[in-house]
Amino acid sequence: ADSPPRAPATPEIRGAALRGVSVLAADDVDVNRAVLENLLLHLGASVRFAETGQEALDLLEQHGITAFDIVLMDVQMPVMDGLTATRRIRAIAPALPIVGLTAHALTEERTRCLAAGMVDVLTKPIDVKLLVETLQRLTPGRPAPPVVTVSSPDAVPPKHVVSLVDWRALIARFD
Repeated sequence: ADSPPRAPATPEIRGAALRGVSVLAADDVDVNRAVLENLLLHLGASVRFAETGQEALDLLEQHGITAFDIVLMDVQMPVMDGLTATRRIRAIAPALPIVGLTAHALTEERTRCLAAGMVDVLTKPIDVKLLVETLQRLTPGRPAPPVVTVSSPDAVPPKHVVSLVDWRALIARFD
């Protein structure tokens, strides 16, 4: 039998949507750190990792509070949890945005995170679009690059859009 026709794929090319953003990310799970690193670097951000809230606090004290534009803070970690770390960071860097990362989507968890001093909370697994929007919103002053949609293998993004993906080849092989 013949396959029914499919709509063409329409991936978005975001270029370096987080170019120039310096992120401190605290998470105790290796896989979570690997996913965040891959994602943030692909989007143009620079990132330093901590495995505990205490390590995040130590990195801020070591490099200075202006070394990072934003902190992504896992809520549940050993040694020092994300809520305690957030309260301590607030004492030394009150203007530094801290975004909580949690697997718990309950209203009570969000309320606890905001009460500790986090400015926003994202749930795991991370929604990439929401993460990008949140980081762009909380790190103003960095121009957002244009979004270009490639709708067919023959379409070519404008020359000013930098892409790490050969969209023609990808779409041709994996429509």
